[in-house]
Amino acid sequence: MRFKGTLILAVVCLALLAAAIFLEKPAPKGEEGEKYLFKMESAKIHRITLTRGDTVIAARRGEARWTIERPGPALANKDEWNGLAQTLSTLDYDRVVDEKGADAGAFGLAQPDLAVVFEEEKGKTYKVEFGAENPTGSFYYARRGNDSKVYLVSRYTRDKFLPDPDRLRENRAMIFDSLALESFDLQRPSQNLKFSRKNYNWHLDAPVQARANDTEVGDLLRKCAEQKVSDHLDGRSADELKKSLGTVQYRLTLRLEKNLQEILEVGGPASFDGLSGQSMAYNVTRDDYFTVPESFLALLQTGLDKLRNPDLAEFYPFEVKMCTIVSDGAKTVLYKGKEDDWFWKTGQDPVKLARSKVEEYLGRIRDLKVQAFIDDPGDPARFGLAGPAVKIILDIPDKSGLTLAFGREEGGLVYARNFEYPSVCRIEAATCKAIRPDPAAWKEQKGK
Repeated sequence: MRFKGTLILAVVCLALLAAAIFLEKPAPKGEEGEKYLFKMESAKIHRITLTRGDTVIAARRGEARWTIERPGPALANKDEWNGLAQTLSTLDYDRVVDEKGADAGAFGLAQPDLAVVFEEEKGKTYKVEFGAENPTGSFYYARRGNDSKVYLVSRYTRDKFLPDPDRLRENRAMIFDSLALESFDLQRPSQNLKFSRKNYNWHLDAPVQARANDTEVGDLLRKCAEQKVSDHLDGRSADELKKSLGTVQYRLTLRLEKNLQEILEVGGPASFDGLSGQSMAYNVTRDDYFTVPESFLALLQTGLDKLRNPDLAEFYPFEVKMCTIVSDGAKTVLYKGKEDDWFWKTGQDPVKLARSKVEEYLGRIRDLKVQAFIDDPGDPARFGLAGPAVKIILDIPDKSGLTLAFGREEGGLVYARNFEYPSVCRIEAATCKAIRPDPAAWKEQKGK
C-alpha cells in the first residue's frame, strides 16, 4: 500500500511538471522580439519606488547622490541605487509564458508581491510587477506596465528590487574617497593631529612636523570610510539628538578635492534605551545624527607614534650623488662619477669603490628605525648632538641636503636627529654601529 501511494504521488508530480513545461513553452521565433523589458540610459532614471506589501522605499537621484524620500528623508546608498537604475535600464527576461495574461491570478499578478516604478528625467513613468515563483524556483512571473504579456524574469534579477532598508540606506558614518583626500584634522581629548598629503605621501603637521606612516594613516582612513552606523535614531527630534550628543569628544575633518569637506563629530555614550555600547555621532556635512560602536573611539585614539614614520630617513640609495661622513673628527667623502661609479675622495687620486658596497652602506642608513621620539628636545647638547659623534650628509638631486646626526648612547639606545624635522629620536645602538664607514674595505677589486 505504501509503495502504491508513493507511485501515485510520483505520477501526479510528473503531470504537474509536464503542465508547467507546456504552459511556459518558448514563444515562436519572431514573436518575442527584444529580450529586454526596458532599454534606456540608466543615467536618465532619476526616481525609483520599490513596493512590497506595506513596505515602500522611494529615492530620487540628485546631482551627486541619491536621497531617500519614503518612508522618510535619509541619505541613500548611492552605489545600490545606481545599480538598481542600471538593472532597470536593461531589464531582461527569459521568455514570454502567456501572450494575453488573461488569468493574472494564476501567475500571482492579480495582487503582485513586488512592484517597481521608475521615472525618467522628463517625467515619463515605467512600471514592472513581480508575481509568484515558477515551478522551477529559478524565475518569477512579471508584468510590464499595462502590457498584457506575462514574462519570466530570473530570481537573481527580481531579488535586487527587494525593498531592504539596511541595504538601500547609506549605512556608512562618513563617505569619502581616500584618493581624493588632501588633508585631515583629528581633534581628540588627549591631542589634536593635523595631516596633509604631499607628493602622494602623508605628513604630520601638528602637534609636530614629521613624516607620517603611510600604511598606518591609510589603514586609519580606510577603517573610518568603512565604519558602519549602529543606529540611525529615526523618529527622534533634533533637540533630543543634539542634547544626547553632548560635548564633542572627537572631531574628524576631511578636506577633499574641489573644496569639499566631510566632518564627523563624536560625543558621549548614547543616552537612549537599548543603545548600550554605542556613542552618539553627528555627520555635520549631511546634518545626520546616529550612533557608532564605542570601539570606533579606540580607532580615533590611535597613538601618535604609531601614525609616524619609523624610518629615521627616507631615500633610495641610487638617488644619492655624494655622501659626507664626519666621525671622531675624521671626514670621509664618497661621490658618484659620471658613469655612476663611486669614488672615495682622498688627498691623492680618488679611489674607485665597488658600487654594491657603497649602496649596501647607504641601505643600512636608510633602514635605521626609530624606537622613540622626543618632540620637545630643548638643548641638543643634552643628547650629545651639539657636536655629534657621527654626522652624515647626503646630497640628492632635486632635494635639499639630508643631514643626520648621532649623539650619545643611553640604555642601549643612541640619540639621533634628522634635521628635516625638529624631533630627537632614539635608535638601537647595535644598528648605529653599521653607519661608520670603511671605504678602504670597499675598494673595487681589479679584474672585476
